[in-house]
Amino acid sequence: MRVASDGTEERVSVDDIVPGDIVRVFPGERIGVDGEITTGSSSVDESTLTGESIPVDKQPGDKVFAGTLSFQGTLLVRALRPATESMIEKIARLVQQAQAEQPAIQGRFESWQGRYVYFVMGLTIVTSAAHYLGALGHEPFQLRDSIYSGMVFMVAASPCAVIMSIPAAVLSGLTRAARRGVLFKAGSYLEGLAHVKCVVMDKTGTLTYGRPEVVEIMDGNGDHDREHALLQQAASVERLSEHPLAGAVVRAAELKQLPRLDARTFHSHTGLGVHATLRDEHGESWVGIGNHLLFSEHGVDIPDAVWQRAGELRERGLSALIVGSGAGSGVIAVADRLREEAAGVLSRLKRMGIRRLVILTGDHTSIGQAVGNAVGADEVISELLPEQKMAAIRRLRERYGALAYMGDGVNDGPALAAADIGIAMGERGTDVALETADVVLMRDDLRGLPFALWLARRTEAAILRGLVLAFGVILFLLFAAAFLDIPLWVAVLLHEGSTVLTILSGTLLLVEPYREGRGSKTELKTDPAAG
Repeated sequence: MRVASDGTEERVSVDDIVPGDIVRVFPGERIGVDGEITTGSSSVDESTLTGESIPVDKQPGDKVFAGTLSFQGTLLVRALRPATESMIEKIARLVQQAQAEQPAIQGRFESWQGRYVYFVMGLTIVTSAAHYLGALGHEPFQLRDSIYSGMVFMVAASPCAVIMSIPAAVLSGLTRAARRGVLFKAGSYLEGLAHVKCVVMDKTGTLTYGRPEVVEIMDGNGDHDREHALLQQAASVERLSEHPLAGAVVRAAELKQLPRLDARTFHSHTGLGVHATLRDEHGESWVGIGNHLLFSEHGVDIPDAVWQRAGELRERGLSALIVGSGAGSGVIAVADRLREEAAGVLSRLKRMGIRRLVILTGDHTSIGQAVGNAVGADEVISELLPEQKMAAIRRLRERYGALAYMGDGVNDGPALAAADIGIAMGERGTDVALETADVVLMRDDLRGLPFALWLARRTEAAILRGLVLAFGVILFLLFAAAFLDIPLWVAVLLHEGSTVLTILSGTLLLVEPYREGRGSKTELKTDPAAG
């Protein structure tokens, strides 16, 4: 980092910066310290910390954080705390703390399997001894017969089928999940997901794509035929801009295959906007994109209808870009687009019996609530910092029981660690999210979540089915050994046969059909996930 002092600048390690140092941050550079802007203004991408999909405009006096990205303008930032106490370091410590506090999920049957083996061995010895003492003095070869009867009992009570019922089902479930692009880091998480009652999701990058896109274009005169021309003008200017929203406008024009206009005398005014002179077949025209100060300085009149529409869009949580020129004006709305499958996925989770669907986001309340209404969430909690997300996870778990959290960013790390089951989006997920999560959706498709929940429940059902089969055979063999005097080979045949059947029962998960369903009564009855 560059530290300014007494008119000179010196490059120093970020670890050597102390509170009070003045750090210079150039456009396109990541801010290295938590601090306060003293000089300059810029748009800063804080999505790694807050989850806000749209960069935030920063002016002198505003706080900035280490790890965030400055897009425009050179900044002088006064460091407020050492690098070891920055927000990004605090997130790392929160992740470690949450992981240490979270109890490991243990299989419900693993705790007594070892004790059961010792119990069977002890009873085998007792049975042989009882048979020997009961036959003492009455039958020849009583020692051989007592040992034989003990062997029959041991085969009858052997827990092989019981023990195999769990790994057979779990391994089949893990394999089935991997085929659909769902990675469980351990079989215990597959079992744990089956008991989830509340699903909590991050907004940016999880329910949305995490990338701004043009969602609406309005011409100031209400001329729909001129909307393409407005977008073409805006894109021709914005392609020279470094502002992150500029890329959304340029991509929208490219999708509509609008030709670029020749842009000259481009100027960027931090905090005001951008403008350029465009040339087309009709000549040259001044086009600006910015706020009222930009247009006032250049004598461009923007109709009241445009300002009013821009205000309405901002109230809905969208970014409104005012475009003005001598030929007319209008407004372009930019927002982080919702995933097409999001609403359907949340609806399906409700049909599967999830008690509560909650969205946690660092974004503004209006944006979070708009997304929540669109997807049908039960609750939206907005403007959260990473530690506040973790606290919200704990409150929700106390209220609703076992909880799964789904996110993809650095700021989601503490919440992923604090949840009973943490789920990360694999394709766009950050290293922190992928490392912390228990389950990873490798295909970056929300529809993997209801599938994973269905598979977890079917795996638990397969385990229970195998245990019932195994214990049923054991009880029958014990009864037969005690009262029917069955030969050893029959006990071995029935015992080994039950083990094979238990394994086959678990492997049925590999071929069991999964039906998406749309909520009709017929589909809910035939869908094993519908409950």
